[in-house]
Formats: sequence, C-alpha cells, structure tokens
Amino acid sequence: MQLQVPVIRNVLRASVVTALLGASGCRKAEESAAVPEAMTTTAKVTVYVPCGMDLPFMGLKKAFEAAHPEVKADIVLDNGGIIVKRIIEKGEQPDVAVSPGTLEMRQLVAADKVAPADVHRFSRYELMLFVPRDNPGQVEKIADMADPRVKALAFPDPKVSSLGLYSRQVLTKLGLWKTVKAKSVFTEHPIVAYKYVARGKALASFAYRSCPLNTAPDKLAYSKVRILEKVPINLYDPAYGSIGILAGAPRRDLAEEFVALVLSPEGQAILAKYDVPVVTELNIFVPCGMTSAFFKIRKLYEATHERVSLRLEFDRADALTKRIVEGGAAPDVHLSIGNVETDILVRKGAVAKSAPVPFGRFRLALCAHLSRLKTLRTLADLAKPEIKTIVLTRPEESSVGAYTKTALRKLGLWEKVSPKIVYKPTIKDCYKELSAGKADAGFAYLGCPLPADPKKADFSKVKVVEVVDEKLYGGAIAFASVLKNSTHAAAAREFVTFLKTPEARKELETVGLLAN
Repeated sequence: MQLQVPVIRNVLRASVVTALLGASGCRKAEESAAVPEAMTTTAKVTVYVPCGMDLPFMGLKKAFEAAHPEVKADIVLDNGGIIVKRIIEKGEQPDVAVSPGTLEMRQLVAADKVAPADVHRFSRYELMLFVPRDNPGQVEKIADMADPRVKALAFPDPKVSSLGLYSRQVLTKLGLWKTVKAKSVFTEHPIVAYKYVARGKALASFAYRSCPLNTAPDKLAYSKVRILEKVPINLYDPAYGSIGILAGAPRRDLAEEFVALVLSPEGQAILAKYDVPVVTELNIFVPCGMTSAFFKIRKLYEATHERVSLRLEFDRADALTKRIVEGGAAPDVHLSIGNVETDILVRKGAVAKSAPVPFGRFRLALCAHLSRLKTLRTLADLAKPEIKTIVLTRPEESSVGAYTKTALRKLGLWEKVSPKIVYKPTIKDCYKELSAGKADAGFAYLGCPLPADPKKADFSKVKVVEVVDEKLYGGAIAFASVLKNSTHAAAAREFVTFLKTPEARKELETVGLLAN
C-alpha cells in the first residue's frame, strides 16, 4: 500500500512545529527567504536540506554566515525525496543539495543534476530498530517482525527513500522481506512511517539513530517510541549522508565554500554536536590502471572503518602528479605506478621525503601485437630492422618509460632502438597503438594494462613477448604517499598501512601488483 502525502508549503517558522504535527512532509525556508531579492544586495547561497537535518544545518548556516558576513545562506528544508523531485521534475536550481543517504544523491547524479566529482560524504548514519513506547507487538529483535503476532509494520518506500532502501536490504539479507512486505505500509516520506509507529498504528520500523530523532526533535514525539537495538552494519550498504554541488549552481564559488565548511573540522564539530555520526572523507588519487582493485579495496576498508569514507579520483599517472604540482589539487593520499611520479612530488615539496610507502611492485614486460610475434621474440630483437616503431611513455614523466630506458641501456640496446621510439602520453595510449597493430613493440606492466587474467589474455591482441628481468631496472615499486597538506594525515596513514594487509594485497594482485 502506497500512501500519497501532501507536502507543506510556505510555512512560517513560528508555525512549523504545529503544522508538522498534522502533516507528513516538511518544507521550510528562512523567514528572510520571503523577502524579494531586489530588496537586498546580499550574496546568497541556497542549500536544500532534508528536514530531518534541521538543527545541524542551521548550525552550519550560522557558522558560514559568521565567516562570510556578506553572504546569506538560505537553508530550504524538505523531505529528501521531495528535494529530488523539486530539482529533477520542477527544475528548481539550488546551489547545494543534501541527501539523507545514497539513493537520493544517486538519482540527482543519474539525472545529470550533480556531477559525480561534486558529491562528498559527510556522515554515516546508523540504522536502529524501534517500536511504540509500550511495545504492544512484544518485538525484541529484528526477526520478530516476521512473527504472526506483529500485524502491521511501516517503512519508507525503498524506491524513493534511502532509509527504505536500507530497511529492505536488512530484511532481505535476513530472509524476512517476503513475510514483512505483506503486512507493511510503505510511505513516501520517512516521517510518516515514524509517526505510524509513534501512534501505535505500526508495531516496528527502522530509523536513523541521529536523524531525525536528535537532529529535528521538534518534529517528532521521541518519547512515544523506544529504540531496541542497533542494526548490524553488515546487513545494509553504508548509509552515507552526502552533499553535492548542483550543475549550473548560480553561485558555485559560494557552494564550494559551504561544502568545504561541512567537511572541515569546524563543520564536523557542529554536526557532532547534534549527534550526527560524522565521517572523515579521505581523497585518494589513484592511477586509472588500478581502478577495479580500488573499488573493491574501498568497500573492504569502509566496511571495517565506519567513520572513514574513501573518495577515489582516477586519472592517468602523470596527470595525477600534474594536478597536484601545477593545478594545486590537495588529495590526502597519492598512489604512483613507480618512483618517477613520487619523486616529482618530493622534489616539488608536496610530499615529505620520508612519506612514500611502497605497497607493491609491478613487473615490466616487452609486448607486441600478435602479428609481430614471429619477428619479435626477445628484447634483443628490438634492434632488428623489421622492428620500425616502438611506443613508450616519456622517461622523465612516467615510471614505465624510465624503467624501460634503464633496462635497455644496461643491455646496450638504448642507442640502437631510441630512434624507433614514438612517445605517447600514457601507457593506455601505447597499449591502444599496439592493439590496433599501429606499432611493432611497446612496454607495459603485467596486469596494468596487460591482462592479469589468463582467460582475458587469450582474447587480447597484445601479447607478452618477454618479462624484463627486475635486475635490469631495479624493480617497478608503487608508492603510497600522504601529502604534506593532508587535512586528515593520521587517517590517511592508517589507510596506507591497510594497503599492505592480506585483504588489500589480494585485490592489488588482480591488477598485477605483487608484494614487495
């Protein structure tokens, strides 16, 4: 059964509490939001916030305006699902939107209203089982929801609410969903499901521990419900509260400032004051050849570190270095594919000499299009006149190029083959040239981008000719470096340590990174 709930609009602040007791949605703006913009010259940043996050974001508003006296922060409160509709369906254009979980923000990203790079996580909510204060259904644990004596339950709709989505995940993993679904009311707004329980019309449900129970207490009769237990976090996806800058934000500059406040130690302190379980968002720069491994590593890490969220940014190895040195980017951790990229950061002062930590080693290989294998069998064959084009990354910018040059020099081949070399920006570019048969030979790492999986290697047109002896170039060591200007240096170092654990090593091996 799906309830259609009216949304309260244009409610004055003095009457918000009374109105919410009789209605299910919530929509509130600052009193000054009603003042015509033409009557004020104050700059404004507009932030759409789920109404369950009322108090912490009013605290953030106060701090933001204190730091920016010339700017007004308009906090517009509404249900999380309604915020999504207002932006996607009605075309409303705030500068910033806040999501009470991952579902609502994913919907905004899917509609191209928020770019993935502009989404940040600031909290991780905890799911709690709660019941009416007198607990007429005698519920003691989650499994009791399936008991025949529990006649009615209420949940937010999993299709529009993160809380509903996580609730379904919990019940599905416990094998209870089919039974529970048959006797449940699914509401458009989480506050409605809460009120069903508070009024005894439903005998149990799930809610976030701190949102809205503590972050908007004026809207809920907390004394009418009882929290029974915390739901094990392995039963549902991480319930990250996230904040995103809207595409085409009228004041992107102010939006970035507001988001920076939310993620700052000051902002985290304000959130914590209202019992919002804050997370430290670590920004990790990852070479794109390691993409698949680090998606899995992130999942492993976040499962065991509830208060840390990993923000992964993938790019070419050389591009990541330039973004820091030339573009002023400030990640917490930089990952390299060898010493060249790391050495650049050390020389430029972005990374301390003692900071780089080796977390694996690649194996360098001579490779070629399968049509060249009869001519090219060993490194020495590179000097043959039939081999006319060798693709390589530049030694001064790329570890692959540097290691190749060192190895060929030791073999006495560099002077002979260097006239044949065509330099490409990335290893991937070299690989594409080889795959298309436009070059005779090249060098790459096993697993990155050469397929580490033998089955995938069978279908690749680029084949390994010879694995280069590590003694010829000293080994292709990958480094993880905490930057000097990391905001969360201690947490960043803990993550770097994790990369050497057996769980992480298993994933790194899938992209060719072996233990040192």
